[in-house]
Order: sequence, then structure tokens, then C-alpha cells
Amino acid sequence: MAILIATGLIFFVWTQTANTMLSDEWDISYNILIESGGDANLLNALWAPHNEHRIFLPKLITYLNSSMSLAPQRLMTLSILLLLFSYFFCFRNLFGSSFEENEFADKFFAILVPFFFFSLAQKPNFFIGINICWSLQCVGVILTIVGLVTSSNWKVILGFLVNYLSLAGWIALLPIVFLYTLIDWIKFKDSKKLRRFVYLNFITGLLSALYFFKLQTPPKAPIGAEAVLKILAHLIQLIGSPFQPMGRDFAFIMGVLFLVISAIFIVKKRLKFNSLPFQFIFYTLTIGILISFGRFSFWSLGERVAERYALVANLGWLGLLAATYINFKTKKTVVYIVASLLVIDTVVTTAKRIPHELAVQKTQESGRKCLADFLKDSQKNNYDPKCTAYIYPPSDEHLRAVANALYKKGHLSWMLEKK
Repeated sequence: MAILIATGLIFFVWTQTANTMLSDEWDISYNILIESGGDANLLNALWAPHNEHRIFLPKLITYLNSSMSLAPQRLMTLSILLLLFSYFFCFRNLFGSSFEENEFADKFFAILVPFFFFSLAQKPNFFIGINICWSLQCVGVILTIVGLVTSSNWKVILGFLVNYLSLAGWIALLPIVFLYTLIDWIKFKDSKKLRRFVYLNFITGLLSALYFFKLQTPPKAPIGAEAVLKILAHLIQLIGSPFQPMGRDFAFIMGVLFLVISAIFIVKKRLKFNSLPFQFIFYTLTIGILISFGRFSFWSLGERVAERYALVANLGWLGLLAATYINFKTKKTVVYIVASLLVIDTVVTTAKRIPHELAVQKTQESGRKCLADFLKDSQKNNYDPKCTAYIYPPSDEHLRAVANALYKKGHLSWMLEKK
């Protein structure tokens, strides 16, 4: 099922998506290919912050991919393949060892789990090349959490580094690594557990200090009662974002349901702290609070949460579904109700998003042709600034300047090609 869905998405990428960069991709490519002044300053350009993030790996992949034909499609394909890897790795560790062997578990999760990694509710993560940072973060989170639960330090460090070099979401892993290793040590009173606690937290602490060194973040609005309300509202909406295509109110209700069911499982001690389902839920709550805190001053209470966040919310839903199965595996009706909601959501999401995405890609392809004509000087006099609005919404003039600079250095030859 997962391979079939991933193949369908890759087919869509190579046959329907516009061969152009979008939004932040233009500025990021300009910074690392032109503004850095060449290979001598490349490392500084890759490490330089992008808002509150240091997206070293996505920038490096963009740099290595810059001269290749059909560059955006290569990034989108890699992003989907990373999610496919996440699915298989997660399925093997979460469902391959956590449950008793039975036919119901195998079929049930084999059919449903791909929803969490390939739902079109998070379509920007498939169809915008630079959003490979979210797929990398997903890989990093799963590696880190699986490494903690299976006592594999190299998986923890590798997963943390992948996340650390992709997005600021690695900060949400700090309390997970700290609490897991601390509780593990206290529980077993073992010198090996103590060494693991010191070793892993020393490394993550050192990396944290390096990350924040000379990092300037935008000032935040003061935290008052209204701000707390906004953060809570956006946390709930972010958790419910996988269900956003079925309506904002429905997504909000599902976010509340997630919090209520998780609280019941925790209070009634039906979720073990050292289990993978609990850690996935814990991560989604932690990253949700972090994102909501970072963005509350930019959002209104009624604004829709960005679609790209659905991926981190899906990890929490994956954990909750696994926990539901563990607690109700003798009562299949309960699990089927949860599964039905996910299936209905997938059908509605696909039905809504595919036609819309086809229309968006058609508009972006028109913008690509318009910009390509400008770069080739064939239509400079009758260039319409509105035609590139879907490629770079902030400023057409800035886009032309950036594109022209990249083109003169030979970095946009692929964009002038017909797919």
C-alpha cells in the first residue's frame, strides 16, 4: 500500500508539477549559489539561519542539485522517498515488535499507516522542493525515538543530527531525550543507564549551544492570558490539521479528541512512558507547543494552520492509533471506528486536493513559462508581473532580480527546458 501511494505521488510529480522553484526556494538558492561568493564561503552560507531555523541539509541538497535538469522534481521525489523510508522503518519498529503476531494487526496497520506519511493534507511537503526539510525532520524524529526505546545510541545521535540540520523542530526532542534517559536511569539504577544519560544529554546540550550561538530570532509578543489562549487554540488546530480538508471546525474537534483520549490513557496508566506510542504522542504535543508559541503572534484565532504541519501531527495520531489498538485489541469495533474516520478523511482529502492541485500546477507552469521568456529576453516588453504570483508571491520585482542573477551564473538552464 505504501509503495503504491508513493509511486502514485512520484508519478504525479514527474507528469504534472511545474519545473520551477517556489517561494523561499528562490532566496535560499540565491543565498547559497550567488550571495555566498562561491565555494570558499559555502559552509557559512549553509549554516546561516533561515528565520529561526538552520536548514543545513536542505540547503546542501539544493546546492548539489542546482545544476541538474528538472531540479525541483528531484527534490520532491527524494522527499517522498524519505517518507517511504520513514514508513517502513516505523512500521517495522512500532508494529513489527510491539504487538502479538496476528492477522488483524498486520492487515489493519499495513492498510492504515501509509495515511500518516502520505496524506494529501500535507501536500506542500510533496510538491515544494525545499519542504524536503519536513521529510528529513520526520526521518530524524523516528530514528531518535526508536533509538531511545531500543537502547541504540547511534540511532539517537544520527536521528537527532538529521533533525538538527533540517529544522528547529529538534528542540522538541531535547525534553524527550532528557526525560527518557533520566527516567530509564532512575528506574533501573544501572551504571550503563547513567552513562547513557550523561553521554546523550552532553552531546545534545553541546549541539544546542552551537546552534544558538549568534542566532538572532524575531522578538515575540508578551505572553499574557490572550497569548496563552491563542497558543492553546493553535495547538489544538495543529493537532487536528490532518483533518483540515473536512473543515476547520471538524479539525478542531479532532484536536480536542486527541488531547482527551491521550489524557485518559495517561491518567489510567494505559500508556507506558518508554513505549513508542507514548513517545510519538509526546513529540507531537511538544513540537505543537513549540510551533504554536513561535507563531501565535502571526496568526489570528480563526486562521488555518499551515498544511506542512500535518506531518508532525500525523506522528502523534499514529501513536494514538497504536495506543488505541493496544488498549482495545479485543474490542475491534472501537479500532474500526477510529480507522473509518481516517479512511473517510483520506477519501475526502484526495477528492478535494487533486483537482485543486492540478489547477495550481497549471498556474505555476504558466508562471514558469513567463519567467523563462523574461530570462531569454523574448518578452521583456510585454511581461506581466501577475503571471509569476504563484511562483513567488511576495515581490515580482525581487523574483526577476534573483532569477536573473541565478540565470547569468548558469544555474537555471534546467528551468528553460520543457518537461
